[in-house]
Amino acid sequence: MKLRPIAFLILALAGCMTALSLAASDEAVQQPKTYVYREVDGQKLNAFVFMPTGTPARKPASAILLFHGGGWHVGSAEWTFASARRFAALGMVAIAVDYRLTEGKVTPIEALDDT
Repeated sequence: MKLRPIAFLILALAGCMTALSLAASDEAVQQPKTYVYREVDGQKLNAFVFMPTGTPARKPASAILLFHGGGWHVGSAEWTFASARRFAALGMVAIAVDYRLTEGKVTPIEALDDT
């Protein structure tokens, strides 16, 4: 019966090592390249592209678009950077996208149109 606590300890340590290795690979992912994908009323909207490391640039890769939450009123693309880094560490191209927030004449419909 003493094997159960030992087995649990081994599994816990293995989980910690996996988490540490993912954290280390997150740091190895390059900073995003920033592209202006749209300009509306003088406001530039950016797409922040996180490329996977260790993958040849011309090799096809899966991609994911990340849009922050905030109910159309608050937030920024930077809110999704941690997730983007995790996806890039897994070999995907991750793109965090800016959009206009609802202020003045901008409604959720215009914000959705940005995306």
